[in-house]
Amino acid sequence: MENYFIAETMRDPQDLNTFVAPEYEFTDTVNHWAEKDIAYVVERGLFTGATDTTFSPNTTMTRGMFVTALGRLAGIDVRG
Repeated sequence: MENYFIAETMRDPQDLNTFVAPEYEFTDTVNHWAEKDIAYVVERGLFTGATDTTFSPNTTMTRGMFVTALGRLAGIDVRG
């Protein structure tokens, strides 16, 4: 199974529900117990990786990361 990384969610200014996601392969999610779940949330733009090639699946989620994911889920521009 391929793993994907969304470097930045790029929204069309005319349609906030549309995004273009560049694809990158994560090296640290292969055979991870949450590999499919990670791919699911990354492909939908809710989370990004730690780098272009790593997701860091065993890192603790911060409040900021959680709020950012909720904002993205709600379609809010969370770029700051």
